[in-house]
Amino acid sequence: MKLTSFITGIISLILVVFGVTGCQPVFQPGTLTDDLGRQVTIEAPPQRIVSHVPGITEILFALGLGGRVAGVSDFCNYPEEAKLKEKVGGYFDPSVEKIVALEPDLVLTDGYVDYLMIQLEQLGIPCIVLQPQDIDGILKNIELVGRATGVERKLRKSWQTLKCA
Repeated sequence: MKLTSFITGIISLILVVFGVTGCQPVFQPGTLTDDLGRQVTIEAPPQRIVSHVPGITEILFALGLGGRVAGVSDFCNYPEEAKLKEKVGGYFDPSVEKIVALEPDLVLTDGYVDYLMIQLEQLGIPCIVLQPQDIDGILKNIELVGRATGVERKLRKSWQTLKCA
């Protein structure tokens, strides 16, 4: 429980810093390596993102990407805005059909439902797997989401501000 509060605190602090910094996002197309070691190519800044994991949804909103979130799992209920997003099924049984119907240009998952990754790859939909094992892994995942979505510059400035505080 303390770890969840700590993570929520970090994400909240990042969000506050983003509001102060006012940097414009810069996207660089390329190939990223997810937590399973898979190479995922992102050609353009994703505008329609689906997250099927509550923690990943929270990261997206904390990074100011809520407007790009097209769909979330049935269990994504924070922040409040996440409740208004299209639902794509449960954590253990996401609906590939519902995800595909949302026409995402990026899906973020934790990889525990392997058929989801396999089917999305077959359909040519980029899917990044986030499986942090510790706090450093969580921070690296936040950076990976920043790179994948074009808010990396904003994120780096925020990290610098946090380190100086």
